[in-house]
Amino acid sequence: MPRYWRIRMTWNNRSFEKESWERDEIGIWYGAWSASDLREALASPTPVQFLTDLPAQQKLGWVIRPVYYDTITRFRNIPECDWVWTCFDYQIHFAHAYSEIADDPHFDQDGERFKIRRIREKKSFDLRCLPDSFLLLTSAGRSNVYELNANGLGRLVAFLADSSDQDEVTRKLSALDMTEILNFFGPSSWESVCEAYLIRKEGFLPTGLHAGGTLKDFDIVGCDKMGRRVLAQCKKDAQPQAMEPTFVQACEAFPDYRLFYFAYGGCLPGNGTEKAQVVDRKLIEQWLKENQDYFQWLRFKSC
Repeated sequence: MPRYWRIRMTWNNRSFEKESWERDEIGIWYGAWSASDLREALASPTPVQFLTDLPAQQKLGWVIRPVYYDTITRFRNIPECDWVWTCFDYQIHFAHAYSEIADDPHFDQDGERFKIRRIREKKSFDLRCLPDSFLLLTSAGRSNVYELNANGLGRLVAFLADSSDQDEVTRKLSALDMTEILNFFGPSSWESVCEAYLIRKEGFLPTGLHAGGTLKDFDIVGCDKMGRRVLAQCKKDAQPQAMEPTFVQACEAFPDYRLFYFAYGGCLPGNGTEKAQVVDRKLIEQWLKENQDYFQWLRFKSC
């Protein structure tokens, strides 16, 4: 099975991704070493020290850390069967890397060399023509050479890599039913659907606080059209789970609030479930049947 590698090509907040991609290459910096230097380092018993001791690297005034070397070797070892991808111009771009590491004559930033691999079989997808969940891919990945796992956002990347163009993406998504769509998109999208449910069904209004990923016990914070405060937590577990004790405690601290627990796979009975309204996948699917326009927006958008 192929793997999927996000490649970021930035230096001092300047992006080189578009320029490199249009020359059919991807690249990294991580020091003043050259491609031939790396080949020698790989034959050395202490490759990190070898690269650090190079005169050009000494001139830069900083050492090659092991974490840098790990990134270098990840980049070097990406097999041709894997996909490399990057984002620019509101598009997601895919290709296969097929060459050994080589020096690039175009980018030399204050003595730090840009090292490249050649790419081919490129294809691109316009984010403006894809469901909004795909926008999350623009910020995915925590390093310059990062592999997304098969779950969550990695599933979206794999879906694009397995499609030839945007029309095929649209056809595939249009063929999915409600359960398949809710399974397909990750936890962030589940939170978005839950908020849409509250807005349409409960007259919910967000009150300016981005809660998901910020507050420990709540993913959604606001009030309803009657001015009553609303708090909610969203969980994407496939199987029924016990309500989290911290959320139960929070419910006790806010007894006058409207409290919702969006449990994708359902909630085990007891454990505080009487303190909040539990909304599972089946209830959301029923609501989607009554809101076909929203369901269509989830699956695709037209350019």
